[in-house]
Amino acid sequence: MLLLVSLCSFLNHVVNGDTFFDIQYEILEDFVKSKNTEFLIALRYSNDLSRYGIIEIDDTYKVISFSEKGQIQENRIDGYINGGVYFVKKEILEPYYKT
Repeated sequence: MLLLVSLCSFLNHVVNGDTFFDIQYEILEDFVKSKNTEFLIALRYSNDLSRYGIIEIDDTYKVISFSEKGQIQENRIDGYINGGVYFVKKEILEPYYKT
């Protein structure tokens, strides 16, 4: 289940409903504003990737790749996982709104 919440005039917050990720939304919102990004995925560092896929990022925090659970290199035991929280600029989603 996904929950779409609008907490400010220019961003939608999308939250995956089957997980809990304790984050400070204000910090992520400030990051989106300062970087003028259109889409942000909240990541969490995990020491146990057995239940998750992994997301690789570069030095500027841009996503390089996604690897699904079960497709991760055997020697890889830790890394960033998808936290299930997304910030999306409203104009990106407007074509999908029902009128």
